Amino acid sequence: MNTQATLVALYRQAQAELAKMGIHDLQFDSWIEARQAEPDKNVWTALEKSKTDPYYQMWKPTKEHRFPLQAPIPPFGHDQVKEEWKQMFAEGSFLFTKYLPCDRDKPPGRHVPYHFCPGRNT
Repeated sequence: MNTQATLVALYRQAQAELAKMGIHDLQFDSWIEARQAEPDKNVWTALEKSKTDPYYQMWKPTKEHRFPLQAPIPPFGHDQVKEEWKQMFAEGSFLFTKYLPCDRDKPPGRHVPYHFCPGRNT
């Protein structure tokens, strides 16, 4: 976490609260502007560097990623969502594949149900 950016954000909030009370301090405003310059410079430097340097991230297999089911405590409503998902997709979740053999022979935008395909009676 960039503490300098957090510092500036908190001082901006304080500045806004002071402005609501009708207090405007030019010295405080200029001090905040001076503090803002460093995070801005860091952001622009990182942006320019990202355009020229290669991006690199360590690869790890899917099983090493932490997913919600592997969490110590699943989120609230996890069991209900899981059951609803099973009911919705238990049977017929692959029905869309019936349309593929027929649809790929038709022009784009035309959808012909599987049972209307010539030579198919199922």
